[in-house]
Amino acid sequence: MAFLFRSLTATAVTVACFAMPSAASAAGDPITCVGYPEARSFVENQSGWSDLETTSYGDAEHVHAGACYPKLGQVIRGTIQIDVVTKMHNVAGQYLRKVRIQTMSNRGSGPVPEVDFGTMRQCMVKDCTFITPLTINTDNMGSGKWELRVHSDLRRFAPPSLQPANLATGGWLMCVRTCTGTRDGQAVPYPATEGRGWYKQSDGAIAGYITGRLMEAIPATVSGTWRPLVRIVGGSNEGTNPVNNAFCSVDPDFHNADPAKREGRVLVRHAGEYRNERLSIDTTKLTNGVHRLMLRAHGTSGYVGQQWGSSVILFTVANRSAPPL
Repeated sequence: MAFLFRSLTATAVTVACFAMPSAASAAGDPITCVGYPEARSFVENQSGWSDLETTSYGDAEHVHAGACYPKLGQVIRGTIQIDVVTKMHNVAGQYLRKVRIQTMSNRGSGPVPEVDFGTMRQCMVKDCTFITPLTINTDNMGSGKWELRVHSDLRRFAPPSLQPANLATGGWLMCVRTCTGTRDGQAVPYPATEGRGWYKQSDGAIAGYITGRLMEAIPATVSGTWRPLVRIVGGSNEGTNPVNNAFCSVDPDFHNADPAKREGRVLVRHAGEYRNERLSIDTTKLTNGVHRLMLRAHGTSGYVGQQWGSSVILFTVANRSAPPL
């Protein structure tokens, strides 16, 4: 299988937490999702780590794994290309070890397209962006709902070193030939989407997964007050780090030079997990157009350092203008 690979390096200062690459892939634009043969939604997962307990998220090392996925409810057949956008922040000298997509369902695992870079993809500056197209042949998958798990795997040191390891991943449901006939995807219930952060420490100890999940489908547009159902909790594997804090925000910009603009419009700052709660987003205070909703888990217990795991979801505001006087 042949893969196209492009890298975009940034200067030491990144203008936004959700900065966009300047070029589109051969199949479509991997951020705006324009140009793909089917309608798509851009969703991003983030994983962050700091060896210190005093570092802010914007200053910590973290990795984004984003992609334009086929919108929920569409039936997919044949071969589909997923362009994985990996963004690395505060990681000068670190390596993008691997990018892959696991396909999971109640029937078990399916094809796992991946690019294993070995020691080749090193970020030599503070921030880097890599775009990696991966191809999934759905003809090799059973019919029904499948969970796509995009993985962007960072290492501080050149392989074969196995730690520290920082993994941004998540879950998105895709219908192969039908949206019925099997149970929902293995970890994420339809129509939810989830972002996960995972970390393995220098001594090999696993901090595990911490997650942010949107419990419902991303609407085509929102207006008035939008009340999405969300869930911010720890994962379900051994070594999972407890969630000490949950954070939800609209349009965060953690790399902004102005500290007052980094967190965006904060919706929730909650001690502990945030289970099955509805946010309240007054979209009349936002401009019409595309905005970002961040659902972020944070943990500090059980080790020296701190961990973050996030889902970032694009949503479109479409309020009617006030009638003329």
